[in-house]
Amino acid sequence: MLHGMIMPPTDPERKLYQIWINKEEKIASFHEIEGGELTEFKTSKLFQFYLDNLVSHLYRFQ
Repeated sequence: MLHGMIMPPTDPERKLYQIWINKEEKIASFHEIEGGELTEFKTSKLFQFYLDNLVSHLYRFQ
């Protein structure tokens, strides 16, 4: 679904892609959220694969 997108790192200083996940509420956010657990990736490809997986599991994005 998101394949082919070129995304800059969400944390440019550390060159990491970050997303906060609240598994209980099934919410994903590109910013810190209450009850969210930070997940980090070093490559855009892995990050996009993870986002696709969240979409397929019906996570809501903020």
